[in-house]
Amino acid sequence: MNREKRLSKLSPNSRNRYKRNYRTLLQLAPGLKSLIHNRSRAEELIRITQKMNSVISGTRSDDAIRMKSQIGHYAAPNPSVSAISPPINNGSSSRSHLGVNHPVLASFLCPIMSLKEYNTDPVEYISFSS
Repeated sequence: MNREKRLSKLSPNSRNRYKRNYRTLLQLAPGLKSLIHNRSRAEELIRITQKMNSVISGTRSDDAIRMKSQIGHYAAPNPSVSAISPPINNGSSSRSHLGVNHPVLASFLCPIMSLKEYNTDPVEYISFSS
């Protein structure tokens, strides 16, 4: 599929975001422009973009790992008064106490239109919805 055809399928906002990202990328790594426009160096460009994607994924993973230990502070309704209860990190590597299995986190996952029903009886609501 050619470039124009791909671009025509994007919304104007998406197209502008891609253009902005492209310009920023070329500012940060000006050598990429010659690789992009030189088909004989396509393999080199592929290697570089694969490396970039690998670093991006690793960074995202590192951020998620650091955030995991702090999520209890952000999930607490009033963190200056008390932490989330029951605590999110119970010392196990199991995730069985997270998501819909945790009363506070489950309320964040509950659709807004069902939140009143959930708050009335969380245990009943979760068992009925499952």
